[in-house]
Amino acid sequence: MATNRSGIAPKPADVTTHWIQAVTAGSNELVAIVRPNGQILHISDNGVAERFTGYSLSDACALRAEQIIHADDLAAMRAAFGGVAAAPGSHQTMSLRLIHRLGNEVRFDAYAANHMNDGVVEALVVRLSLGAERPKRTMFPEPQADVSDRAQLLAGIGAAIVRHGNDPTQVFSVFLLEVDRMTMLVGNYGQQVVDKLLAEVVQRLAGLLRPADMVAQIGSGEFGMLIHDTGKASEASAITDRIQETVSERYRIDGHTMTISAIIGIATSEREYADGEQVLRDAAVAASRARRQRRKRNVVFQTQMRVEDKRYMSLVDQLQNAVQQREFCLHYQPIIELDGRKLCGFEALVRWDHPSEGLVSPGEFIPVAEETGLIVALGQFVLEEACKQMAEWNRRYAASNPLSISVNLSPMQFAEEDLWSHIEHALRNSELDARQLNLEITESAVLENHDAAVLVLEKLKARGVRVSLDDFGTGYSSFSHLYQLPYDTLKIDRSFVARIGADGENIEIIHAIIALAHHLGLRVVAEGVETEFQATHLDKLGCEYAQGYYFARPLDARGAEALLSS
Repeated sequence: MATNRSGIAPKPADVTTHWIQAVTAGSNELVAIVRPNGQILHISDNGVAERFTGYSLSDACALRAEQIIHADDLAAMRAAFGGVAAAPGSHQTMSLRLIHRLGNEVRFDAYAANHMNDGVVEALVVRLSLGAERPKRTMFPEPQADVSDRAQLLAGIGAAIVRHGNDPTQVFSVFLLEVDRMTMLVGNYGQQVVDKLLAEVVQRLAGLLRPADMVAQIGSGEFGMLIHDTGKASEASAITDRIQETVSERYRIDGHTMTISAIIGIATSEREYADGEQVLRDAAVAASRARRQRRKRNVVFQTQMRVEDKRYMSLVDQLQNAVQQREFCLHYQPIIELDGRKLCGFEALVRWDHPSEGLVSPGEFIPVAEETGLIVALGQFVLEEACKQMAEWNRRYAASNPLSISVNLSPMQFAEEDLWSHIEHALRNSELDARQLNLEITESAVLENHDAAVLVLEKLKARGVRVSLDDFGTGYSSFSHLYQLPYDTLKIDRSFVARIGADGENIEIIHAIIALAHHLGLRVVAEGVETEFQATHLDKLGCEYAQGYYFARPLDARGAEALLSS
C-alpha cells in the first residue's frame, strides 16, 4: 500500500480514518492501524501522539518500531505482535515503553488485535492506553543513562529529513555541542562531580527547547540538539549565541564553583541529507573548525570544510609522528628589564622543525596539539629542554647574575595530576635553580580549575618556582583570583601595548593594570613592544619588564647564545 506525502497511506482512507476519529475523539488513548510488517498506516489524530511522544503525526508514521520502542521491549513486542499478526481474530495485551523524542521513557499498556479478515480495516489495530500518566523528564538530573542517546538522536534527525523532503518548508538544524576541556575538568574535580555538571548542562539545554525539539547526550561532554524551524545559517547562529550564553553561566556543584565553555558545530537542512549520520558528520566537522578558533567557538558547516578537515586530519597524523620523533626545537625571546635595558631572561617558544616544510609556525600546530592532547607530551619536552638550556647558559655566561627562563603551561598540562613530578624532574635533571624557572599560565586555565590551581600554585611557590599570569585582560579578567592566588608576575597582553598611540593615548588601561599589580606586590611584563615610544611610556608607568620585536625577535639557540656572549 503506497503512502502519500505525509507518510500516511490512503487506504482504507475514509472508513478507517473516520472510525479511528470516532472512537478516540476526546480520549486519552492512541490508536494505530499497522500492517503485519510493522508499517504504520494510520494513527489517531486526537493529539495524543504528539503530546506523549513529541513527534508530529506525520513524523510518527514515518518511524520504524526500533526508532520509538524501548530497546529492551522490542523482542517481546515483536514476539507478541508477531503471534497476533499470524492468527486473524487473535489479540494480545502487554506493557511496553516508548521513547519520547527528548529521550525520556513513557510506559503504555498496549492491546493488539488482528482484523486482517474483517473486510474493512484489513490490518492490525493497536491501542496504547496512557491513562492519566504524563511523560516525565526522568533524565534529569539522574540517572545519566536516561538521557537520549546517539541512536535516538539519529532517529529524530532521520524523521526530520523525511519531513523536510515531503515539505521543504519543514526546515531544521542540528547542533553538536562539546564541553571544552573535559579531561581537565575530570582531572580537577573527579568523574562524579563532572557527571553532575553534565546533568546540569542537559537541564539547561532542555530548558531552551520547544516540545518538538530534541536534546541527546551522545558522548562524554558531547550533546546533540535537533531544533526545528531553523534552517538558515543566520537563524542557527542566533540560537547558538543563546546556547553558549546559557551553558557558560557559573555552576555550583558539591561546593565547587565552575565555569565552562562550549564548542558548537552546526549543520542545517539547507543541504540535502540522506540520513542522520551525514548530518552529525557535518556538524562534527563544523565543531572541529570551531575548536580551532580562539574567539568565536561556533561554526555553521560549509561544504569546503570537508576538504579542509581531511587536511587537518593529515596534520594530526604528522604531529603525532613529530612528537614521537621529537621534531621540535626551541626559540628564545629576550625579556628586558626596562630600567637600564638589561637582559634578564628569555621566554621559551616551541617550533616544529618539519622534515620537508621547515619551521612550522606554532599558530598552526599548537591548537591541534591542544585538541588532541599531544600538548601534554609536547609541553613536557619544552619544559625539560628549556630548563636544560638555561642551566647551561647560566653556568657559561651569567653565573654571578643568573637569567630566568619562562615556559608556557597549557590548560591541559595545568590539569595533569603528574604536573608537579614533571616540573621536579626537569629541575633536578637540568640542575636549574627553581628560582630561575618562571611558569606562565592563562586566566582561563586558572578559573576553570580554581580549586586545583590553589594547591598547585602554592606548591610551586614553596619550591621556589615563579608563576606568571599570562595574557592578562584577554580572558575572564576576574580580579578576585589575583588576590587569592600566589602569582609573582602579571603579563600585559600585546593587544593593549599596541594601542599606545603617538601621544601616549590609550594608556589608561595599562596604567590601571600596572597599579593593580603593584598593589598586589606583582611585577609586570609587557608583551609585544615594537617601538621605542612604547618602551619609554611603559617604563614611565612603572612596568618593570618587556619583550617584543623592538628588542629582538625569537632567536634560535645559536642566536640567543650569540646575544649572551656579546
